[in-house]
Amino acid sequence: MVCHESGECDRPLMMEEAVDLRIVFHSFLPEARLNVSLVFWTSGQECAFNIVSDVNVLKAGRCQADCHIPSHLLNSETYTVDVYLVQDTTQILHLERGALSFEVLEGPRVIEWHGKWMGAVRPKLPFTLESTSSQQGL
Repeated sequence: MVCHESGECDRPLMMEEAVDLRIVFHSFLPEARLNVSLVFWTSGQECAFNIVSDVNVLKAGRCQADCHIPSHLLNSETYTVDVYLVQDTTQILHLERGALSFEVLEGPRVIEWHGKWMGAVRPKLPFTLESTSSQQGL
């Protein structure tokens, strides 16, 4: 399930919003070293990115992995997510292809460019521009 930071799960996702993903599974292995890997694919079948949880020793029973995706990371795109459950960092116990699919929409822009923004992701990183000398100093 994809939910907004506010807890809402029934409206479109916007680039300007953070998203929380929760993967719930049942482990039948007592004291197993497990981790979850999420592979994000674009609608063009290109891998946007892959993220991996910490490795933890988990008891048998209900388990969950939570992933927070900050605002301004995902581009306007339809993403499909594959979920891997991995033991001892090398053995894939389960692969759920297409476990989740969602679309990210873009809100109003503050620039004149109205074309498709390139890239599978669109992180908002610190990036400044300034004058460092006057024209007289050239």
